[in-house]
Amino acid sequence: MNSLQDSKLNMYTTVLKQFTDDSSPTLAARKSSVSALSDVIAALNGKVEAIKTMQALQTAATTGITQDKAVVRANLAALSAALAAGVFAYASEVKNNTMKEKVNYSFSDLIHAKDDQLPAIAKVIITTANENLAALGAYEITAASIGLVQDTLDQFQSASPSTRHALGKRVSYRKNLEQLFKETDDLVKNRLDKIMQAMVLSDSNSVANYRSNRLVVSAPTTNTQLKGKIVSADAPKGVRNVAVQLVETGSNIMSNGKGTFSFKELTTGKYTLKLTAEGYQDTLLTQIEIKQGSLNKQEIVMIKKITDIGQTG
Repeated sequence: MNSLQDSKLNMYTTVLKQFTDDSSPTLAARKSSVSALSDVIAALNGKVEAIKTMQALQTAATTGITQDKAVVRANLAALSAALAAGVFAYASEVKNNTMKEKVNYSFSDLIHAKDDQLPAIAKVIITTANENLAALGAYEITAASIGLVQDTLDQFQSASPSTRHALGKRVSYRKNLEQLFKETDDLVKNRLDKIMQAMVLSDSNSVANYRSNRLVVSAPTTNTQLKGKIVSADAPKGVRNVAVQLVETGSNIMSNGKGTFSFKELTTGKYTLKLTAEGYQDTLLTQIEIKQGSLNKQEIVMIKKITDIGQTG
Protein backbone atom coordinates (compact mmCIF):
# COMPACT_ATOMS: atom_id res chain seq x y z
CA MET A 1 0.00 0.00 0.00
CA ASN A 2 1.09 3.57 -0.54
CA SER A 3 1.17 6.27 2.13
CA LEU A 4 -2.24 7.71 1.17
CA GLN A 5 -3.85 4.28 1.42
CA ASP A 6 -2.18 3.76 4.79
CA SER A 7 -3.66 7.06 5.98
CA LYS A 8 -7.11 6.15 4.71
CA LEU A 9 -7.00 2.76 6.41
CA ASN A 10 -6.07 4.48 9.67
CA MET A 11 -9.06 6.79 9.21
CA TYR A 12 -11.48 3.92 8.55
CA THR A 13 -10.20 2.10 11.65
CA THR A 14 -10.52 5.21 13.81
CA VAL A 15 -14.08 5.80 12.61
CA LEU A 16 -15.04 2.20 13.41
CA LYS A 17 -13.48 2.52 16.83
CA GLN A 18 -15.72 5.50 17.57
CA PHE A 19 -18.83 3.37 17.03
CA THR A 20 -17.37 0.70 19.31
CA ASP A 21 -16.12 2.97 22.10
CA ASP A 22 -18.31 6.11 21.96
CA SER A 23 -20.27 6.31 25.23
CA SER A 24 -22.87 8.74 23.86
CA PRO A 25 -26.33 7.36 24.71
CA THR A 26 -27.77 9.01 21.60
CA LEU A 27 -25.21 7.31 19.36
CA ALA A 28 -25.81 3.99 21.14
CA ALA A 29 -29.53 4.37 20.61
CA ARG A 30 -28.98 5.22 16.95
CA LYS A 31 -26.83 2.12 16.43
CA SER A 32 -29.51 -0.14 17.91
CA SER A 33 -32.55 1.53 16.36
CA VAL A 34 -31.42 2.77 12.96
CA SER A 35 -30.84 -0.24 10.73
CA ALA A 36 -29.17 1.92 8.07
CA LEU A 37 -26.43 2.91 10.54
CA SER A 38 -25.89 -0.66 11.74
CA ASP A 39 -25.74 -1.86 8.14
CA VAL A 40 -23.18 0.72 7.05
CA ILE A 41 -20.98 0.06 10.10
CA ALA A 42 -21.05 -3.66 9.33
CA ALA A 43 -20.27 -2.96 5.68
CA LEU A 44 -17.38 -0.66 6.62
CA ASN A 45 -15.96 -3.28 8.98
CA GLY A 46 -16.14 -5.85 6.16
CA LYS A 47 -14.30 -3.54 3.75
CA VAL A 48 -11.56 -2.83 6.30
CA GLU A 49 -11.00 -6.55 6.89
CA ALA A 50 -10.88 -7.13 3.12
CA ILE A 51 -8.26 -4.38 2.73
CA LYS A 52 -6.12 -5.86 5.50
CA THR A 53 -6.34 -9.31 3.91
CA MET A 54 -5.40 -7.98 0.47
CA GLN A 55 -2.50 -6.03 1.97
CA ALA A 56 -1.18 -9.22 3.58
CA LEU A 57 -1.48 -11.11 0.29
CA GLN A 58 0.33 -8.35 -1.59
CA THR A 59 3.21 -8.36 0.90
CA ALA A 60 3.47 -12.15 1.00
CA ALA A 61 3.42 -12.49 -2.80
CA THR A 62 7.14 -11.90 -3.25
CA THR A 63 8.67 -11.64 0.22
CA GLY A 64 9.74 -15.27 0.55
CA ILE A 65 10.75 -15.65 -3.10
CA THR A 66 12.69 -12.40 -3.12
CA GLN A 67 14.50 -13.30 0.09
CA ASP A 68 15.50 -16.68 -1.37
CA LYS A 69 16.68 -15.12 -4.59
CA ALA A 70 18.70 -12.49 -2.73
CA VAL A 71 20.56 -15.21 -0.85
CA VAL A 72 21.25 -17.19 -4.05
CA ARG A 73 22.36 -13.97 -5.78
CA ALA A 74 24.87 -13.22 -3.04
CA ASN A 75 26.16 -16.80 -3.16
CA LEU A 76 26.55 -16.64 -6.94
CA ALA A 77 28.44 -13.36 -6.71
CA ALA A 78 30.77 -14.70 -4.01
CA LEU A 79 31.49 -18.03 -5.73
CA SER A 80 31.97 -16.41 -9.14
CA ALA A 81 34.33 -13.82 -7.66
CA ALA A 82 36.40 -16.54 -5.99
CA LEU A 83 36.58 -18.55 -9.23
CA ALA A 84 37.46 -15.43 -11.21
CA ALA A 85 40.26 -14.56 -8.78
CA GLY A 86 41.90 -17.95 -9.29
CA VAL A 87 41.66 -17.76 -13.08
CA PHE A 88 42.93 -14.16 -13.00
CA ALA A 89 45.96 -15.25 -10.95
CA TYR A 90 46.73 -17.98 -13.50
CA ALA A 91 46.27 -15.55 -16.42
CA SER A 92 48.67 -13.11 -14.75
CA GLU A 93 51.22 -15.92 -14.30
CA VAL A 94 51.12 -16.85 -18.01
CA LYS A 95 50.77 -13.19 -19.08
CA ASN A 96 47.46 -13.76 -20.90
CA ASN A 97 45.82 -10.33 -20.89
CA THR A 98 42.79 -11.49 -22.88
CA MET A 99 41.98 -14.08 -20.23
CA LYS A 100 42.51 -11.53 -17.47
CA GLU A 101 39.98 -9.20 -19.07
CA LYS A 102 37.39 -11.99 -19.28
CA VAL A 103 37.50 -12.68 -15.54
CA ASN A 104 38.42 -9.28 -14.12
CA TYR A 105 35.44 -9.04 -11.76
CA SER A 106 35.46 -8.48 -8.00
CA PHE A 107 32.72 -9.45 -5.58
CA SER A 108 31.66 -5.78 -5.49
CA ASP A 109 31.32 -5.75 -9.31
CA LEU A 110 29.19 -8.88 -9.27
CA ILE A 111 26.92 -8.08 -6.33
CA HIS A 112 26.01 -4.78 -7.97
CA ALA A 113 25.49 -6.22 -11.46
CA LYS A 114 21.94 -6.20 -12.81
CA ASP A 115 19.93 -9.42 -12.70
CA ASP A 116 20.32 -9.91 -16.47
CA GLN A 117 24.06 -9.13 -16.38
CA LEU A 118 25.16 -11.36 -13.50
CA PRO A 119 24.34 -14.70 -15.21
CA ALA A 120 26.15 -13.65 -18.39
CA ILE A 121 29.28 -12.69 -16.43
CA ALA A 122 29.16 -15.90 -14.40
CA LYS A 123 28.89 -17.97 -17.60
CA VAL A 124 32.02 -16.32 -19.04
CA ILE A 125 33.94 -17.00 -15.82
CA ILE A 126 32.77 -20.64 -15.75
CA THR A 127 33.61 -21.19 -19.44
CA THR A 128 37.07 -19.65 -19.07
CA ALA A 129 37.77 -21.80 -16.01
CA ASN A 130 36.66 -24.98 -17.80
CA GLU A 131 38.82 -24.17 -20.82
CA ASN A 132 41.90 -23.93 -18.59
CA LEU A 133 40.97 -26.52 -15.94
CA ALA A 134 44.10 -28.64 -16.47
CA ALA A 135 46.32 -25.73 -15.44
CA LEU A 136 44.24 -24.42 -12.57
CA GLY A 137 44.85 -27.10 -9.96
CA ALA A 138 47.63 -25.06 -8.37
CA TYR A 139 45.09 -22.29 -7.82
CA GLU A 140 42.66 -24.55 -5.90
CA ILE A 141 40.26 -24.70 -8.84
CA THR A 142 38.76 -28.10 -9.60
CA ALA A 143 35.90 -29.47 -11.68
CA ALA A 144 33.90 -29.68 -8.44
CA SER A 145 34.44 -26.02 -7.56
CA ILE A 146 33.46 -24.97 -11.09
CA GLY A 147 30.42 -27.24 -10.86
CA LEU A 148 29.36 -25.52 -7.64
CA VAL A 149 29.33 -22.15 -9.39
CA GLN A 150 27.34 -23.67 -12.27
CA ASP A 151 24.79 -25.17 -9.86
CA THR A 152 24.38 -21.83 -8.11
CA LEU A 153 23.94 -20.10 -11.47
CA ASP A 154 21.24 -22.60 -12.43
CA GLN A 155 19.53 -22.02 -9.08
CA PHE A 156 19.60 -18.25 -9.59
CA GLN A 157 18.14 -18.47 -13.08
CA SER A 158 15.38 -20.86 -12.02
CA ALA A 159 14.27 -18.34 -9.38
CA SER A 160 13.62 -15.60 -11.96
CA PRO A 161 10.38 -16.95 -13.52
CA SER A 162 8.90 -17.54 -10.05
CA THR A 163 9.74 -13.99 -9.08
CA ARG A 164 8.13 -12.61 -12.23
CA HIS A 165 5.01 -14.66 -11.52
CA ALA A 166 4.92 -13.31 -7.95
CA LEU A 167 5.34 -9.75 -9.20
CA GLY A 168 2.40 -10.33 -11.54
CA LYS A 169 0.33 -11.37 -8.54
CA ARG A 170 1.39 -8.23 -6.69
CA VAL A 171 0.14 -6.10 -9.58
CA SER A 172 -3.19 -7.91 -9.39
CA TYR A 173 -3.38 -7.40 -5.64
CA ARG A 174 -2.53 -3.71 -6.04
CA LYS A 175 -5.42 -3.24 -8.47
CA ASN A 176 -7.74 -5.08 -6.10
CA LEU A 177 -6.63 -2.79 -3.27
CA GLU A 178 -7.32 0.29 -5.37
CA GLN A 179 -10.85 -0.99 -6.07
CA LEU A 180 -11.45 -1.79 -2.39
CA PHE A 181 -10.39 1.70 -1.34
CA LYS A 182 -12.66 3.25 -3.97
CA GLU A 183 -15.62 1.20 -2.73
CA THR A 184 -14.85 2.05 0.91
CA ASP A 185 -14.50 5.76 0.14
CA ASP A 186 -17.89 5.68 -1.60
CA LEU A 187 -19.43 3.86 1.37
CA VAL A 188 -18.17 6.43 3.87
CA LYS A 189 -18.94 9.47 1.72
CA ASN A 190 -22.34 8.53 0.32
CA ARG A 191 -23.80 6.62 3.27
CA LEU A 192 -22.07 7.10 6.61
CA ASP A 193 -21.40 10.82 6.18
CA LYS A 194 -25.06 11.46 5.37
CA ILE A 195 -26.33 9.42 8.34
CA MET A 196 -24.03 11.30 10.72
CA GLN A 197 -25.02 14.65 9.23
CA ALA A 198 -28.65 13.89 10.12
CA MET A 199 -27.58 13.54 13.78
CA VAL A 200 -26.03 17.03 14.05
CA LEU A 201 -28.95 18.46 16.09
CA SER A 202 -29.55 15.47 18.35
CA ASP A 203 -25.92 14.57 19.13
CA SER A 204 -23.55 17.33 18.06
CA ASN A 205 -20.64 15.98 20.17
CA SER A 206 -20.65 12.60 18.45
CA VAL A 207 -20.88 14.29 15.05
CA ALA A 208 -17.96 16.57 15.92
CA ASN A 209 -15.90 13.54 17.01
CA TYR A 210 -16.86 11.76 13.80
CA ARG A 211 -15.74 14.67 11.65
CA SER A 212 -12.44 14.78 13.49
CA ASN A 213 -11.93 11.02 13.07
CA ARG A 214 -13.01 11.27 9.43
CA LEU A 215 -10.00 13.41 8.46
CA VAL A 216 -7.32 11.66 6.44
CA VAL A 217 -4.06 12.64 8.08
CA SER A 218 -1.03 11.91 5.96
CA ALA A 219 2.18 11.57 7.92
CA PRO A 220 5.13 13.29 6.26
CA THR A 221 6.75 10.69 4.04
CA THR A 222 10.22 11.90 5.05
CA ASN A 223 9.55 10.57 8.57
CA THR A 224 8.50 7.12 7.37
CA GLN A 225 11.94 5.71 6.83
CA LEU A 226 14.57 3.20 7.81
CA LYS A 227 18.06 4.22 8.88
CA GLY A 228 20.97 2.10 9.97
CA LYS A 229 24.56 2.15 11.13
CA ILE A 230 26.85 -0.77 10.37
CA VAL A 231 29.80 -1.56 12.63
CA SER A 232 32.16 -4.46 13.25
CA ALA A 233 34.80 -5.47 15.77
CA ASP A 234 37.55 -4.06 13.56
CA ALA A 235 35.55 -1.01 12.43
CA PRO A 236 33.62 0.23 15.51
CA LYS A 237 33.11 3.66 13.96
CA GLY A 238 31.40 2.23 10.90
CA VAL A 239 31.86 -0.19 8.02
CA ARG A 240 31.92 1.62 4.69
CA ASN A 241 30.95 0.34 1.23
CA VAL A 242 28.51 -2.29 2.46
CA ALA A 243 25.93 -3.25 -0.17
CA VAL A 244 22.55 -2.86 1.56
CA GLN A 245 19.47 -4.24 -0.15
CA LEU A 246 15.89 -3.64 0.95
CA VAL A 247 14.65 -7.01 -0.22
CA GLU A 248 10.93 -6.29 -0.61
CA THR A 249 11.48 -3.24 -2.86
CA GLY A 250 14.72 -4.33 -4.54
CA SER A 251 16.33 -1.00 -3.59
CA ASN A 252 20.12 -1.07 -3.21
CA ILE A 253 22.43 1.48 -1.58
CA MET A 254 25.96 1.55 -0.19
CA SER A 255 26.87 2.52 3.36
CA ASN A 256 28.83 5.77 3.54
CA GLY A 257 32.17 6.48 5.16
CA LYS A 258 30.54 6.44 8.59
CA GLY A 259 28.81 3.13 7.96
CA THR A 260 25.35 4.66 7.77
CA PHE A 261 22.53 4.28 5.24
CA SER A 262 18.87 5.23 4.90
CA PHE A 263 15.79 4.29 2.89
CA LYS A 264 13.17 7.04 2.71
CA GLU A 265 9.50 7.33 1.76
CA LEU A 266 8.64 3.75 2.73
CA THR A 267 5.14 2.41 3.16
CA THR A 268 4.21 0.63 6.36
CA GLY A 269 4.93 -3.06 6.68
CA LYS A 270 7.68 -5.51 7.54
CA TYR A 271 10.93 -5.46 5.61
CA THR A 272 14.12 -7.48 5.19
CA LEU A 273 17.66 -6.11 4.90
CA LYS A 274 20.41 -8.01 3.09
CA LEU A 275 23.97 -6.77 3.75
CA THR A 276 27.05 -7.90 1.83
CA ALA A 277 30.63 -6.66 1.91
CA GLU A 278 33.99 -8.08 0.95
CA GLY A 279 35.65 -9.77 3.89
CA TYR A 280 32.44 -10.04 5.92
CA GLN A 281 29.81 -12.69 6.40
CA ASP A 282 26.51 -11.91 4.68
CA THR A 283 23.96 -10.50 7.10
CA LEU A 284 20.17 -10.90 6.82
CA LEU A 285 17.77 -8.97 9.07
CA THR A 286 14.10 -9.92 8.88
CA GLN A 287 10.79 -8.65 10.25
CA ILE A 288 11.90 -5.00 10.44
CA GLU A 289 8.65 -3.16 11.09
CA ILE A 290 8.08 0.25 9.54
CA LYS A 291 5.24 2.34 10.95
CA GLN A 292 3.76 5.34 9.23
CA GLY A 293 5.37 8.62 10.20
CA SER A 294 8.02 6.83 12.28
CA LEU A 295 11.77 6.44 11.92
CA ASN A 296 13.18 2.95 12.47
CA LYS A 297 16.87 2.94 13.44
CA GLN A 298 18.97 -0.20 13.20
CA GLU A 299 22.41 -0.81 14.75
CA ILE A 300 23.94 -3.66 12.76
CA VAL A 301 27.07 -5.63 13.64
CA MET A 302 28.80 -7.44 10.77
CA ILE A 303 31.19 -10.34 11.39
CA LYS A 304 34.47 -10.84 9.55
CA LYS A 305 34.89 -14.04 7.59
CA ILE A 306 37.16 -16.52 9.36
CA THR A 307 39.73 -16.57 6.53
CA ASP A 308 39.88 -12.78 6.54
CA ILE A 309 40.27 -12.68 10.32
CA GLY A 310 43.29 -14.94 9.94
CA GLN A 311 44.76 -12.78 7.20
CA THR A 312 44.57 -9.61 9.30
CA GLY A 313 46.61 -11.13 12.14
